[in-house]
Amino acid sequence: MSGIYDHEKEYGAAFEQYAGFNDKNNKEIYKGDILLTTYDIGDGCDPRGLRQKKITLDTWETFIEFIFDVGHMGYLDLEVIGNIYENPELLGVS
Repeated sequence: MSGIYDHEKEYGAAFEQYAGFNDKNNKEIYKGDILLTTYDIGDGCDPRGLRQKKITLDTWETFIEFIFDVGHMGYLDLEVIGNIYENPELLGVS
């Protein structure tokens, strides 16, 4: 035995880590989720400073970075739009 327990092999699915945050619809955000967000690149007073982007929490690095950044990056209206397992088309690759 290698000492590493394989949850995916045992249960047929990977367990995902909860970020500790919910999106604007009160849906929990997990590693593996794909989010749509609006963020402010300006001073908060000019609507031309608002942009939308997708955030993909597909690696531990992006997941941890998201957790640290969510409080001070000016993300508005986070919304879970899918995940990397059930919605690979949202990743833009086939």
